[in-house]
Formats: sequence, structure tokens, C-alpha cells
Amino acid sequence: MMRRYLSLLACLALFAPPLAAQTEDEDRGFLVRTLEGALSGAGREVRIEGFRGALSSTATLETLTIADDAGVWITLSGVALDWRRAALLSGRVEVTALTADEIVLERLPAPAPGLPAPEAGSFRLPELPVSVELGEIRADRVALGEAVLGEAVVLQVAGGAALVGGRVQAQLSVLRTDDGPAGRLALDLDYDEAAARAALDVSLEEAPGGIAARVLGLPGAPDVALSLVGAGPFDDFAARLRLMTGGAERLAGSFILKGADAGARRFSADLSGDVTALVAPDLRGFFGPEVALRAEGLRAADGALELEDFTLRAAALSLSGAARLGADGFPERLAVEGRLAAPGGGPVRLPLGGAPALVQSAELHLAHDATEGPGWTGRFAATGFRRGGAAAERLQLDVAGEMARGTPGGVPLRRVTARLDLGLSGLDLADPALAGALGQDVRGGADIAWQEDAPLRLSQVRLAGRDYALALDGTLSDLTGGLRAEGRAEARIDRLESLAGLAGRPLAGAVQLDLSGEAVLLTGAFDIEAQGSTNGLAVGEPVADALIGGAGRLALAARRDAAGLLLRSFMLETPGVAAGGEGRLATGDADIRFQATIRDVARIEPRLAGPATLAGTLVQTGPEVQLDLTAAGPGGASASARATLAEPQGARDIAGQVQATLPDLSRFAELVGLPLSGRASLTAEGTGRLSTGAFAATAEARTEALALGQALLDPLLGGAGRLSLAVEGADNGAVRLSDLRLETPGMLAEAAGTLRRSASIVEIDVRIRDVALLTPELSGPLALSGRVAEADGERLTLALDLAGPGDSTGRVSGSVPASGEGPLDLALVGRLPLALADAALGPQGPRLRGPLDIDLALRGTPGFGALAGRVSVTGARVLLPAEGIVLEDATASANIAGGTAELEARARVQEGGSIAATGRVALDAGAGFPGQLEVALSEMGLRQRGLYRTALDGRVTLDGPLAGGALIAGRVELGRTELRIPSSALGAGGGIPEITHQSEPAEVRATRRRAGLVAEARAGTGPRRAWPLDMLIVAPRRIFLRGRGVDAELGGEIRLGGTTAAPLPSGRFELIRGRLEILGKRLELTEGSATLAGDFNPEVRVVARSRSDDGTEAFITLAGSADNPEITFSSVPDLPQDEVLARLFFGRGIETVSPLQAAQLASAVATLAGGGNGGGLLGGLRRGVGLDDLDVTSSAEGVTTARVGKYVTERVYTDVEVGSDGRSTVSINLDVTGDLRARGRVNTE
Repeated sequence: MMRRYLSLLACLALFAPPLAAQTEDEDRGFLVRTLEGALSGAGREVRIEGFRGALSSTATLETLTIADDAGVWITLSGVALDWRRAALLSGRVEVTALTADEIVLERLPAPAPGLPAPEAGSFRLPELPVSVELGEIRADRVALGEAVLGEAVVLQVAGGAALVGGRVQAQLSVLRTDDGPAGRLALDLDYDEAAARAALDVSLEEAPGGIAARVLGLPGAPDVALSLVGAGPFDDFAARLRLMTGGAERLAGSFILKGADAGARRFSADLSGDVTALVAPDLRGFFGPEVALRAEGLRAADGALELEDFTLRAAALSLSGAARLGADGFPERLAVEGRLAAPGGGPVRLPLGGAPALVQSAELHLAHDATEGPGWTGRFAATGFRRGGAAAERLQLDVAGEMARGTPGGVPLRRVTARLDLGLSGLDLADPALAGALGQDVRGGADIAWQEDAPLRLSQVRLAGRDYALALDGTLSDLTGGLRAEGRAEARIDRLESLAGLAGRPLAGAVQLDLSGEAVLLTGAFDIEAQGSTNGLAVGEPVADALIGGAGRLALAARRDAAGLLLRSFMLETPGVAAGGEGRLATGDADIRFQATIRDVARIEPRLAGPATLAGTLVQTGPEVQLDLTAAGPGGASASARATLAEPQGARDIAGQVQATLPDLSRFAELVGLPLSGRASLTAEGTGRLSTGAFAATAEARTEALALGQALLDPLLGGAGRLSLAVEGADNGAVRLSDLRLETPGMLAEAAGTLRRSASIVEIDVRIRDVALLTPELSGPLALSGRVAEADGERLTLALDLAGPGDSTGRVSGSVPASGEGPLDLALVGRLPLALADAALGPQGPRLRGPLDIDLALRGTPGFGALAGRVSVTGARVLLPAEGIVLEDATASANIAGGTAELEARARVQEGGSIAATGRVALDAGAGFPGQLEVALSEMGLRQRGLYRTALDGRVTLDGPLAGGALIAGRVELGRTELRIPSSALGAGGGIPEITHQSEPAEVRATRRRAGLVAEARAGTGPRRAWPLDMLIVAPRRIFLRGRGVDAELGGEIRLGGTTAAPLPSGRFELIRGRLEILGKRLELTEGSATLAGDFNPEVRVVARSRSDDGTEAFITLAGSADNPEITFSSVPDLPQDEVLARLFFGRGIETVSPLQAAQLASAVATLAGGGNGGGLLGGLRRGVGLDDLDVTSSAEGVTTARVGKYVTERVYTDVEVGSDGRSTVSINLDVTGDLRARGRVNTE
């Protein structure tokens, strides 16, 4: 800093004549800028105000401030400089007076912030280019802030100084002038090398509580008096030191120089005293009642120095020795012995700052005598060290080597060698992170060799612990050039887990690094090459760990010099990633290139697969920086980007462009949780000014055959789509949205407006070109248009209108908080056709037809509690394809208020009967919308062609969360029910195997999707909750089972438990009456049942019996699942099945059956096995006339009998038998109760 000030003074003097003609304003403009620029630097800003007379012999300035990033830290006011400018021309600075009215030092300057410059610095020793004479230095008021000395202090400073030739003279007086304890510091120095004499007078006096006592931490902060006075020629010079506190002498002694023979000078020092009053009580055991320092020696005229005796003693310390240095400064004799131990044993408190430090004992030994040989030895050992929670059982450093002079080739040569061995054991650190890194035992060592005019050689430098080892070989040289280091270093860490605490994150794996090269330590210049390897590396970041794990290797080659930083190469390779780079970096000039390849992105994102690459360049030319990036990923995805940062006229402008292409969106379907398909591309560009916030940007995205797997959106987004955006931002914060447009073959959406802090307007226009894309029931455009505005900066007002085909109308109006938090005030009114829901319900979902009327309001805190109004449907038609149910003339309404909805619905069933529902639902999504619903069934017809037809009566309730988990309970009674045993086994040909479609056209997939043949993921869906079941299905009679020759009536009931996800039906239908018709034979059924046990496919068992003329009883049994029963034939006595059939149908053995009869037999078996027409002639006639039973039989006597049966009422069944012999019978069955039945019969006899 002094060099800079003096150089400025010289410049001012040299350029004084041409500058003298400038005006005062010109003087201020040029000179002040020159001074401020010269004195300012990185992290330092100098500001000068009121600078006058720069070119005269008296210059003044009103204020000078110096600031760093934290603000002004020193202020000088009323500064005056009275000097002789012409003296600079003769190499002298002659200042008559340099004074200041006030100097305020608030704090010490902060360290310079930021990263170091890429260029290496230079190293040079300081030098003073001129002689300096300062006649008077004075500051009337110097104010030091509390941050400087720990308290605010005001001082007055005066003095003077001169450096001329070899003589130094200085005077200084510092006086404390505030209300604090009085204090004074005085210095008077006169050192004259030519006259070989010196005079020194230093004194410090402070009252109790003064600055020195507080800064030094003297117990009780006593008054302090210090003096050092001496004068005389160098051959007879004596100085006396005296330190007093509290009026008592604490330390005193003398320093003496005496002339000796042959131009030599003797010197001695003798200091002693009781310093216990100057130290804390717990340190007094170290010093004891007396400390003493004594030294005596001789300095020869040729410069040789001999310390004949040296002694330093205190209560716990003893240090003594002697030494001799030759005229060249080379050691010829060293003898030092030291010991540290408490006189009475136990640990010793060391006089160190910070946390208390104790040691059990310590020893020092150093020995060398050139007269006995070149060898020298040394040892330092300490035991029982403890400080601040850290401890070590033992520390030992041993040194052995040689010190020798030689004259190889007649040239004097000096050399020193040393072998160091370090051992540290029992290390116990309070910081667990540091303890884990170092371990309990540390070993180290080094071989050091110094030779005159040669580099300092360091070899076998080593440091090792439990999990690490460091080694170094190299040289140190050229101290005046900045201390050059050359060599090679190796580092090995076997378990990075031990460094996890220091790193503050989980670490794992092993690392080995080899480094070679050179560096200039004092300038920061280097030229290095490094190679390394890693194994199982992990840093606690899942993405990074997946890439850097396994066996990896790295390499680096770099150089830093005055031209900047050159990265010759960088490489990192692991099983997961390969990265590299090169480039150069200097102030205002950079060219860096880098690239990285992720070998398989599945390592970091299992839902993707394939490689990904990134490459880029960073180029800086002057104030302009440009970054270029290119990337490629799975599915042919690619992207490129460019960003440019420039600083024109001090501003900071940024510009950028981005391009991206995604040729196969299906590769990202699993990632986003949607069945994506199609193609997409993006281009965007923009500019901005960072200093003002102004910007402008445009973007365009194009899509082809886009599909999201969302039935409502896919028809609208398919085909060729385009999304464009243009936006501008002003420096006042306003944003203008000039173009936001989404256009596809199915829709067009546009928005434009201006966004301001307190006044924003956005116009919205969304149009579906033809709603036939969503439902074939409607045709024509559907449009939503309106405005969103912000007037007061707090709320947004909405006015949106909907219009479309099928009398579709709607309006949303009101306001919402602009911040997104606060009460809502919205109204929604309109009428929409239910057919618009077709796309959302899916191709196999329900179909709703009719109008939906909406009249809702949302006022208050967002949530269902703020919703009120009514939603209703009148005259609707509902189709449930999967269930085969059609509801007609449906009416429904939901009255919403207070967070609940009152529901009511009624409809006529196409197959007969009706269904109605009423109840209440709490609009609480978190609880799953709990509610209570009751569904009433009145003769509700159900049919599945070819399998069953029935009518239902009863009541079903739903109680609980209607979003899933509500209990379904109730009782349903079946009316007349027809169950048909299929004429052939269902699925006999087997199911269609799963088909994988390769390169499936979009239209084919759309067709399969509409048919429900495409399984698609749905975003946001998780496992649905099952609904518990507790249902009783009752059918005491009129359950008719027909098919494959069977005509029977059953009755019973079924209990349905479990859940909707896993229903558990249980129950049984028993035979009431029935027969089996086969090959013209009618057999009465003796046993029949249909049982459900955990499956909706009942187990059927039907047994028919017949007795032949020879007494043989034949049985036909139909048993198994209803969709594929089996038939068996048996007899008593046991006969083969074909013999049973022959006797049953023809009354003779199988060997006497004719070919025609055999064909009839095969037809009968086919009928029972499922190959018949399902009822024959009588079955068709029965169905045609509406009877429940119709049969015609003939007896062995040739009498033919016809029987018809019919349920007259719910509980009364009658049948009539008429025979060809004139006999007739009428039977009546009356079900009195569920368990009591009355029967009656009347005949013509």
C-alpha cells in the first residue's frame, strides 16, 4: 500500500506542469478518478470527496472512505498534506505535515470475497523506492469501533518519521481522550547505522481497566506501566526493561552489547520476575513464583555467532542449551535439552489461548557437534495430552541426519539431511467426524535433504492411518521466485465411510489418486497430471450413486500460469457414466468443451431405458459468454440449447434458444404414468436484461398423433397439433401475453392479455370443433370463451360462457383470490347433455342420455363446504352394457348445502319394474365421501340371454365411504326365474390367447380401445377399496331350471358376503318338482339342487330314476357346474352304461339294439351332454302358451296322459292331468308360510 501511495505522488509531481492549467472541476474529475482507481481494487472501493490543491505544495481533501463488500470500514476527514513536490525528482519524499481532523475505523476490513482469478499471481519482495521524511503526522481524533479492540475507543495521535540513508528516526505519541481509563503510549527511536549508535525510549501507561490489561487478559485488569529505555554506541549499549502492574514490579531485566577483541561484540540478556499476577490462577502452576530468561554469547566480526549459554526456567519448564553458527550461518554445534513436567507430578496446564490444554509430560532433545562428525539427532515426545475434548496418549517425533560442509571440486558446499519418524497413538477426538476420519493411531515420516544451491529434497513423506495412506516425493526450490514444488503424491482411502462425518453426507467406497507435476506455492501457479481409480463409490445421492458406483477411473491434466488456467484433459469413467472435458480459462477469455454419456438411463430411472448423452461448450470473448449444449436420450429424443450472456454498456443481457424432439412419446409412458403415444417437438427462444428484468420469449411445440390415454382428451389432441407462445416482460414488471395458442384437428384454444401487479386482463377462447369426437349422439362445435381480470391486485374476476350443441349452455362468473389463498365467490349455471360424458366413461362404460341442469355457487374457503346449489337430470336414459340393464325415464337430483348432498333418483327398467334411490352424502373427499343410500327394487327385470331371466324386489342400503369401502346390505327376493342349462359347454373352444400387436396403426388401436380390448394405465389411480357385502337373496319357489332334457322347479336362498373385490356367495336351491325328458322317455326327478359356494357358477345336481319290467333300476345323474355339467348312467344291479341306456329306453340288452335305435341312443346322450336344442317340442310349446309346466306321457297299457302346471298367484300352484282313458286330476299347492305347505288333489274317480 505504501508503495502505491508513493508512486502516485511521483506521478503527480512529474505531470504537474501540464495539469496545472486545469480548472478545479477538471482537477476533480481526472485526478480523483485516477487516485480512486489506483487505490481501489477487488473487494476495496476508495471514495474521495472535496479534493483540492493536488498540484500545489498543500493538498487537502474533505473525506476519504474505504469500503469492502460489507460497507465503509474507515473514514478520514479533514486531511491535509504539506509536502515538497520537487524532492521526488531526487528520490526523496519530504512531507512537512500530514494531518487529519478525524479518523474513524469502525472495524477491520473483511477478507476479499469470491473465487481466485484463473491466472497465477507473481511474487516479489517489497522494496521502498525513495527516502521518506515525514516532519509531522497528526490525527486530532481517531475513533476505533468496538469491533477493533473489543470496545469503542477515541485516541489522539501525533508523531513524525524519517528514513534517510541508513538512519531511522521516529516519534509517536498516542493519547486516549474519551471517558475510558486514561492511557498513553510514547515511542522515540533513533537508529544510526553509520554512527554505530542507537537510542530507544518506549513507554506505556494505563489506568486500571485499560486496553492493554483487557486485551492481554490480565486478572483484575490492573493498571499497567511498561518501559524500555536504552542508549549508547553499539560497543557499549544497555537497555532496561521494566513491567509493573498494580504498583508492583512483575518483570525486569537488561539487554547489553559490549565490544570485544578483533571487532567482536558480546551480548547478554537477563530477565526475571514473578508473573503469577499476570496470568490466570490455573496457569500459575506452570510459571511458579519466578521465571527467568538468561542468554549470553558472542558475535564475531566475520558474522559467526556463538550462544554460549541459554536458560529458560519456570516451575514446570526447564529449557537450556548452547549453539554455534559459522560465519556463513551454518550450524556447527547444537545442544538443547528441555523438559516439561509438574514439580509434584500430574498434568500441566499449558499457557495457550483457547480451550485449556494439559500435558502429562514432554521432553525435547537436540544434539550436533561438527568436531565429532556430521551427524545430528533430535527427539520430541509428549504424553497425556488433552485439550477441548481431544486427547492423545503419546506423541513422538524422532529426527536423525547429517549437517556437513564440503568442497567438491574446490567449491564450498553445505548440506543437511534428516529422517523424520512420527507416531501418534491413543488419539481420542471430541469431534466424532474427525475421529472417524483419522482413527486412533497415526503414523508418518519423511526424508529431507538440503544442499546449498540445490532444491530441498523431500522423499518418502508418508502419513497413514486405519483407512488411508498418503505419500509424497518431491523438491522445493526458488524461494525468491515463489517457492517452487515439484514431485509426485499418492493418496489412498480404503473406506470413504470414515470421511462421511467430515463431508456431512453418506459416503462409501474406495479411492486411489496419483498426482505428479509442479507448483509455485506463493503464486498459485501449477502444472499437474493426476490419475485415479474408484471402487463402489457412493455419495448418498441415488442418482449420482447409480452412475458412479462400481469400478471407475479418472484422469486430469491442467496448468495454471500468468496466462490463465488450461485444462488439457479431464476424464471420468464408471460402469454407469463416461465424462470428459478440456479447455482454457482466463479473465475475459474462455473456451471449455465437455461431454458426458450415461450408458443406460435405467440406472437412474427404471422406467426408461437406453443411453443418454450431453455435450457442450462454454466460450467467453471479452464481456460475452456463450454456452452451447446438445443432448440425446431414449427413444431418439434429442435437444440443443444456446445461451449468451453479454454486458453492453454495463448492462447484463441474456439470450437463449432451445430445440427438442421426442419422436416416440410411448417410451416415456411409464415415466409420466400415462399411456403416452405420438411424437412431439419444441423450439423456443428469448432475450432478457438481468439488470431490469425485461424479457421477450417465443415458443412453439408440435405434436403428431398425440394420445394421453385419457378418453376425454385423446380425440381432441390427436392428429397434427401446434402449441405456440409469445410473451414479453417490461422492466416495470408488466407481462404481455400476445399469443398463447393450441391448435389440433379437434380443438382450438387461444389466450391473450396483459399481466400487471394490480391490473391484469386475459381473454380466453376454447373451441371444440365437433363434439362428435366425444360422443356420436351430438354434432357441432362446443365453445368456451370469456375473460379473467385483476383490478385491485387481490382478486381475479371471471366471466366465462359455454355454448354448444344439444342446448349446451353454461356460465361461470365471480372472483377468486389472485394469490390462490382466500375465499372464493363463484357461480356456475348451465345445461349440458349427458352424452358429453361418453369419452370420459370409456368405450365399455355406461351411456347417459338426457340433459344435466346445473345451478351451483362456490362461496367461501375453497372446499366442498363452500359449495351450494342443485344438480338435476330429468327424462334421462341410462345404458349399462356390461350388466345388460337399460334404465328409462330416469330422474335424479342432488341438493348441495353445508358440505352435504341430498340425493334422489328414480327410473323405469326396460326389462320391467323400476328402481329408486334416496340418501345423503357428506362431501368429504378425505373421508371417502361417507353417506347413506337406500335403493328400492320393484319387480326389476334382469336377463342374460340364454342363461337366466328374473325379476327383483327388495331394498339395498349403502352405508359408509361411497368412494370405496361402504357396506352394501339388504334383502332381495327373486320373482319368477328361469335358469337355462346351455345347449353346449361355454368356452369349449378355449379363450382367445393374448395377442401382441407389432407396429399397430393408430386407427386399429383406437378401434380396439373402443371395444375394450386395450388395457391402459390411468394417471392418479391407485388400488380401489373393496366394498363389504351383506346381502340375502331369497327365492322360495319358481326357480325353473331347464335345458338338456331337464325341466325342474327349485326354491331356496343365497347369502352374499365378502367384498366386491372377492364376493363369497353361499346358499342352495332345492328341487320342488321336475322331470327329465330324453329319447321320448320322461323320467321323474328324485333329487335336484343348485348350490353356490364361493362362486357364481352354481353346482347343479339332478337325479332321475326309472324301473324296467325286469326289476332293474336305472339312474341318470346330471352333476357339475351349471356351465358345463357331466352326465352319468348307473343301475341296480350294476351294468355298463351302454347296457343301462339300452334297457332304459328300449327294454332290451345292448346286443339286440338295431342301428336306428343306436342312433336314437346317441342323440339322447348328445342332448344330455349339451348337443340338443335345449327343450324340444314340448319346451317350445310350454314357452309359447306361457305355462310353467307341460308334459305328455304314455303308460305300458297305451294310456296317454297330458299334464299342465301354472302358478296362479305368488303362493298358489296348480296342475291338471288329463288321460286318454277319461281320467283327470286337479292338484293345488298352497304355500301357507315359508316352512308350511298345503296340498290338495281332486280326480274323476
